[in-house]
Amino acid sequence: MNRLKKNLRLQTIYQIIATSIPLLTSPYLSRVLGATGLGIYSYTLSVVNYFSLFAMLGMSSYGCRTIAMAKDQNEEERLFIEIHSLQVLTSFIMTIMYYSTVLFFLHDNQKIAMLQSFWLLACSLDVSWYFFGKEEFQVTVTRNLVIKLITVISIFAFVRTKDDVGTYTFIMAFGSFLSQFVLFCLLKKRVKFCIPEWRGVLSHIKPNLLLFAPILAMSVYHLMDKTMLGMLADYSESGYYYNADKVINIPLGIIGGIGTVMMSKASVLKAEGNDDGGKRILSLSIEGFMCVACAMAFGIASVAKEFVPIFFGQGYDKCVELIILLSVVMIFKSLSNIIQNQYLIPYNKEKMLLVSIIIGAFVNLIINYTFIGIMGKGALGATIGTVIAELVVCLVQYIMSEKDIHLIGKVASSFVYCIFGALMFGTVRLISNIDVNDLLKMLIEITVGGIMYLIMVVLYWYLSKNPLLEQYLKKE
Repeated sequence: MNRLKKNLRLQTIYQIIATSIPLLTSPYLSRVLGATGLGIYSYTLSVVNYFSLFAMLGMSSYGCRTIAMAKDQNEEERLFIEIHSLQVLTSFIMTIMYYSTVLFFLHDNQKIAMLQSFWLLACSLDVSWYFFGKEEFQVTVTRNLVIKLITVISIFAFVRTKDDVGTYTFIMAFGSFLSQFVLFCLLKKRVKFCIPEWRGVLSHIKPNLLLFAPILAMSVYHLMDKTMLGMLADYSESGYYYNADKVINIPLGIIGGIGTVMMSKASVLKAEGNDDGGKRILSLSIEGFMCVACAMAFGIASVAKEFVPIFFGQGYDKCVELIILLSVVMIFKSLSNIIQNQYLIPYNKEKMLLVSIIIGAFVNLIINYTFIGIMGKGALGATIGTVIAELVVCLVQYIMSEKDIHLIGKVASSFVYCIFGALMFGTVRLISNIDVNDLLKMLIEITVGGIMYLIMVVLYWYLSKNPLLEQYLKKE
């Protein structure tokens, strides 16, 4: 438990620092590149991400789980070599296919698309799953922070005009490649590289595909939004959605980082046969995640009106309604993150995960086509599709899992934090009428809203003798 707490603190600190980086660069990029420039970057990135998905298959989750459940050092090394060899092979195939696609089919913004190929090269070197499986998060955290700092400095130094979309693309894509290269070099002291037996390599294809199927389906409503906007609407709509989505993804990064730690821990507990310990952590996670998610969701929605003009500048008013709607996704994503990382993946319930994702992807595709293509709602249509799809996925996962683990009651009781969030939202909007400049107003709103939510949560925990308060106060 002490190691889990350490990893959670480390990953949380890292995600908070990583969160502050977009807060530094996004206002600058929005003003320099404009909505159209950001839309071009978003569209080309969404295209290369499809190939990246096939390059990685389900390696991130499968590799982490497999390494965590390895019995000894020899088995661990053998499994790593086999899995990574498969990863290199799929990355090579996808890189060739991507270059062919760009040359023969993507005639617009071809230069930008070619620069995005560094993301694929990064996939071949991505071994972060090995360190996650061993619960060694400090290695990846340190590397990521250094590379992100270099990336930020490069953006401010070299991205100066709206014509620098290519420069920005290169900085982001090559930064990812460099990050993975540095981590890969650290493996020399840990793993003895050798030529694997192809029978062993091929044995990992089926379990990888089982995890890849839901990841691929999930991409339909994570990447398809941006792709369909680029195809069916103008690039400015893509830019608005890209900015709004980036704001929401900042806190989601914190939730996702914590989820990775919990998946590693859940896999270890499963390997040890400690199902009771896994269920206890799962139960605590639901309430903990909901507490954090509701604070972030309602908090961001409550200050969106003041935040957008300060953060992005003039011309991005449309982002206000997009951010308010997308903030709801944080609650649904948090709940999905818990059950996926702490139950479905560690306990080999990939089929349940796949069914839920396919249903959500289908719903999202239909709504996107209707609202973006037929009704011409642009970024608003993509936002509506995302919110409904995430809700559907979350509901399906918990309903299907209820017969094995009873969590719906726990989820229902945790919606008390939504009430706290709603009260915070109402209070913040009431004080938004004060006659001061937007920056000062937003700071007052954040302070008042944050203190109010914290008081309600602590009071609730104290009166209900909540186990989360006990865990927080418990000495290590």
